[in-house]
Amino acid sequence: MHFLGEKKNALEYLYAADLLIFPSRAEAMPRVILESMILRTPIISTDVDGIPELITHGQHGLLFRIENSDELAELIYTVSTNRVFSEKLSTNAQMHYWRDFSRQKHASRYKKLLDKIRKLSK
Repeated sequence: MHFLGEKKNALEYLYAADLLIFPSRAEAMPRVILESMILRTPIISTDVDGIPELITHGQHGLLFRIENSDELAELIYTVSTNRVFSEKLSTNAQMHYWRDFSRQKHASRYKKLLDKIRKLSK
């Protein structure tokens, strides 16, 4: 493992990575998880705040409690030794992104909201 500091080409590193480990203590909607979903990079993250809204444990990625480093180690081992499972998580995450979090999906939701507001204001 190497810590490289801030990089302007972070997506290139994410694309080349075998795994994203995201041990955050607080998040709303972390963009790096969405980017990992698009790039089919397997994700292991803490189960804090909005992250479970993005990842269903065992379906789109794996979640652990921030205070449980043993659980994190087990999940890393699972992903690194079970390629079929890892690829299933990545494929499911990518489909989940396009179905629920893509820009087109957000634009569609905003349009529906604006249409509803217009109807209410008449």
